[in-house]
Amino acid sequence: MAEMLPKTASGKAHERFGVNTVATMRAHEQHNPRLTEPQRTALAAERERLGVPLRKLSEANVPYGAWLDSALLEVRAEQRVGDFLCDESQRDAVALARRYPKAVASLPGGQAALWTEKQPARTLRLGREATVDSTQHTARQLRLLDPQAVPGAPEVAGTMDKSAGVLLGFNEKADRIAAGPVPLKFAVDKAIVEFRGELELMKARLTLAGLSGPFIDSLFPELSKGGSDTEDSEEPGETPVGPQ
Repeated sequence: MAEMLPKTASGKAHERFGVNTVATMRAHEQHNPRLTEPQRTALAAERERLGVPLRKLSEANVPYGAWLDSALLEVRAEQRVGDFLCDESQRDAVALARRYPKAVASLPGGQAALWTEKQPARTLRLGREATVDSTQHTARQLRLLDPQAVPGAPEVAGTMDKSAGVLLGFNEKADRIAAGPVPLKFAVDKAIVEFRGELELMKARLTLAGLSGPFIDSLFPELSKGGSDTEDSEEPGETPVGPQ
């Protein structure tokens, strides 16, 4: 079964998912010789039906997206400062680990214990939350070290906590802003519910039309690694900091 967008995905992510789905339906109609004429007709009808809530979603996204881009301008700039501070403190920790490798290796799990299992690629909200978690994790590990064996470890840990706190504060500010004007956000949320409802009905009707599960799965676009957007969303990522 194809992976579907979570309900918490943004309006724009749902719109991209829908646009990709409609395009794939059209491509099947035009290029799939395995479809019978009744199936081709059923698919075309479903494509038209899905287009209705998709257009409503697109219309709701425009004013909310325009407001969001403007309102988030300052806090996004602040988040970049938080990103930088966390990155720099992580580099300080890397330098410390290289300067005192034997002492750091005494940690349960060795040097690898300084870092989270997967250093975050910074994309959107989830990536910045992961940056905070990763920075705080390294700070906790540094505090386990003997300050006599690793001079400077408490100071670097303190800097990391402060940096994580700065980014956390900006992340929370961004979340408050993103809650946005209630009418605009409500319109997007309502359109998402209607779109997802039509998507479920479409799957059921296509099944009744004799189209297989693998065929229906093929209509939906691949999702990004985090599963919160389509793979072609082109959201910027960044190279993680720390040992890879």
